[in-house]
Amino acid sequence: MRNNVISLLIFYFLFIPFQVYSKVTEVTIWVDGNYPPYSYEENGKIQGIYIDVMQRISQHMPDYHISFESEPWKRVKKEIEKGNVVAFAPLYYHGYDWPYVWPYSLPIMEESVISVCRNDVLAKPRPNWPDDYIGFGRCSGLGYDGYGGKKFRQYVKNHKITFIETKTVEQNIKMLLKGRVDCYMISRLTYAWVMKKIKKSNVYSQSKYQLVEGATISTDDVY
Repeated sequence: MRNNVISLLIFYFLFIPFQVYSKVTEVTIWVDGNYPPYSYEENGKIQGIYIDVMQRISQHMPDYHISFESEPWKRVKKEIEKGNVVAFAPLYYHGYDWPYVWPYSLPIMEESVISVCRNDVLAKPRPNWPDDYIGFGRCSGLGYDGYGGKKFRQYVKNHKITFIETKTVEQNIKMLLKGRVDCYMISRLTYAWVMKKIKKSNVYSQSKYQLVEGATISTDDVY
């Protein structure tokens, strides 16, 4: 009888935990589908720097299987706020204004946001953000809350700076080249990546403007 009890305990402590802990948990991470080269969808495939990084990390997490869902950033945020989505990326730290987001991962990498303007706007140096940009029209992608900082947002609220949001990076850059806005807030790497494509287009070759990098707005960890 004693031997049977010991055998049963050995079975319980060795076999049962193995079954419990060997179960793979499925995790779907929602990502911005229009944020090249970080995360974007092309030919039906979700790809980008952040996708590569998260896939590499997942190789060290055998108890989890990670997949990705690509959606417009505005919808990603809305579904997170409703509690319909468990995980999303990429984002800056928003502990001060997004109470529904917690916990955060360790930082994936660091991202710099810059001000890109037409050459006529930057004919005079404007290194001080956002004070040197009062009176100008500025654009950004939809849903990028916090871009520009609190002071910039206050200037927008007080109508000292005009602010427009559009759906895609390409739309914003084309608005700049056509003279419809003065400057654009954008990740430095995203700007370099998209400009390689736009420089081959008629929009760039026929524009009377050149685009110039202005002030660095912020450098933040991405989660």
